[in-house]
Amino acid sequence: MLHFLLVPVASIALYASDPKVNQYENGNALLRDCTGENAENASAAAVTKSICLGYVEGAADSLAVFRFINKAPACLPDGVDATQLVDVAVSFLRRHPEQRQNSAASLAAAAFVEAWCPK
Repeated sequence: MLHFLLVPVASIALYASDPKVNQYENGNALLRDCTGENAENASAAAVTKSICLGYVEGAADSLAVFRFINKAPACLPDGVDATQLVDVAVSFLRRHPEQRQNSAASLAAAAFVEAWCPK
């Protein structure tokens, strides 16, 4: 059963990593959301930070599912919370401005792989 899912999931991963693909959100937008940058006021900043939190948690869940389907070991350590996921993603985005035009989901996943997944 899992073999039938492998091709669609792999296709999605390749699709998301293609810089020419129009994605829901890119790394620039995710960084703005996560930092509250360009928010009109504190309330708007709280909203964008909440959007970031949900987006990054979804990226982490997607990475976990992708690794499970591909029989790769889980790599996010126990005890990692959503705030830590955001910190890792923001750190990665700040260190790699040359990649921020790419898919936010693929960049967040790359951040988690860099931080926690075995090479």
